Amino acid sequence: MTSLVVAKRYAKALLEIGREDGNYEQYGRELAEMASLFQEAPDLPTALANPGFPSASALDQAQIAQLAATLKQVAGREVKLEVKEDSSLIGGVVARIGDLVLDGSVKTQLANLKNSLRRGEYA
Repeated sequence: MTSLVVAKRYAKALLEIGREDGNYEQYGRELAEMASLFQEAPDLPTALANPGFPSASALDQAQIAQLAATLKQVAGREVKLEVKEDSSLIGGVVARIGDLVLDGSVKTQLANLKNSLRRGEYA
């Protein structure tokens, strides 16, 4: 199924919701604005699908290439990595590919451990 077919389905569904809740005209204007944004910036869908790639520390090119290869296998497509350093992660990386989030950060692992201990789960 092409992207255009999917986009039309979403647009029709949104406008149908607009008819139901009385915001038909507002949703139509917002769809038109979004369409013009995509025409002005053709790389916007790629940027939205591949937001920054937070890492606890700076990564060298070999590490970035290895992560890109691994994420390509997971996502089934090429993934553009824009690595951003985020020391609040303590260690590890977080990958967001569309709706998929792969969080390998120490920060999240510690938060999960804390929640498990609070629930009385001792493994």
